[in-house]
Amino acid sequence: MFYLAALLFFTFNIFADKGSEQGANQNIINQSNPKKKILILYSDGGSCHKSATSALKEVLEDSNYDIQSVNFFKDVVGTIDTIKSLTFGYVTCEDAYNKMLSNGWNTLVNYYAMSLAPVLMDWKENDLKNLSKEYFKNHKADLIISTIPMINYSAALGAKELDIPYILLTLDLELKTWLYGFSKPDFYEKMIITLWNDNQQTRERLKEHFVPENKIKVIGFPIRKQFFEKKDISELKKLYGVPENKFVIMIMNGGSGGTAAYRYAKKIISMNIPVHIIACAGRNERITKKLNRLKPNNKVSITTLGFTQNISDVMAISNLLITKPGPGTLNEAISVALKHNTKLPILIDSTGSALFWEKPHIDLIKNNNLGSSFENIQELEKLILEYLAKHKAEPQEEVLLTDKNNCVISMAITKERLLNIIEESFNPPLSQQEAQIRNTICKSRTETVLF
Repeated sequence: MFYLAALLFFTFNIFADKGSEQGANQNIINQSNPKKKILILYSDGGSCHKSATSALKEVLEDSNYDIQSVNFFKDVVGTIDTIKSLTFGYVTCEDAYNKMLSNGWNTLVNYYAMSLAPVLMDWKENDLKNLSKEYFKNHKADLIISTIPMINYSAALGAKELDIPYILLTLDLELKTWLYGFSKPDFYEKMIITLWNDNQQTRERLKEHFVPENKIKVIGFPIRKQFFEKKDISELKKLYGVPENKFVIMIMNGGSGGTAAYRYAKKIISMNIPVHIIACAGRNERITKKLNRLKPNNKVSITTLGFTQNISDVMAISNLLITKPGPGTLNEAISVALKHNTKLPILIDSTGSALFWEKPHIDLIKNNNLGSSFENIQELEKLILEYLAKHKAEPQEEVLLTDKNNCVISMAITKERLLNIIEESFNPPLSQQEAQIRNTICKSRTETVLF
């Protein structure tokens, strides 16, 4: 018994010494190794992807990671931009996309996204993969987070060849454009796809594209901090020239602006009702000039804004929002309303053809009593009068976060949820087969030691 006790004592100390030595070595490694680098892929097509990237940077700014971002279409695969080549570098694919959006050519955009883009992505798959791989390798990326559609199968293949985890952070409810190329059961084991709204239609789309259930995570929408700040409404109204007691209608058609903003502002002025219009023209200087030429009357006043980083201020002082069904604007508006314990009804522009990947957002708003949609200018006029009457007659309603099935309508990404996903991508859980193999090995070792 004495010899057995002595043997156990010395064995324990040997392993303890080795553990201390390994711990010391690990500390040296941790001190010498730089932070792991996270590379976020974004696009200048529209404004949602860039805003999402800014939000992710804010969420991760105090984390133990080196966060960098890159315009994928410009800086990673710009050399194979067909439109750029045809125009001798004068117009890029993102420029063309933004031009179509600002002019309301949604039918053309839908045709490209549904018919041409899948063929183009398939044709350029190897080029996209190799250019992605080269960029990821040269910039020593340890993890990729993509906020853009269309290119993810090829880009993930590039990451796979480097053994780099890949997080696809989706921003739409219809994921067809996000899943181009995912047509067979060869899903990258170090890839995760995130959602901001968990619904049956989205889950079915993922299943159609062979995405394993355990690779789908609901973590929320990336929203910048300014949309959670409590605002001084009176001071903001003075800053933007808004009369204190007027009903405020905000018109916003995305970061690239749109011709619709001018038509709607002109119509509201002709209605001659006691409201103040805040028309946001984005980067569209031509529309800004047209809006500035509009003449208010004794009842309707107007403020025209170009592109602004402080859109949360405008939302906070507004009573009604007229916008397109972009997921960024919708989630930001809901967040501002929640922060101020009020309701900001949303009127969604459904004139002409909606972008097919944004159609589910219209249903989300209408089905959850967050607003309505209009298909022509007459419907818009009727809805404005309806919401103006409601505002005068009823107290502000509380904004609800869940739908009739008690599912979350909208939630923002939190640091904790995002870091959990990042850590899981670096240390993916074992598959059932891997777990069985490990258990068999451990059992075998245990039996050997006991023997």
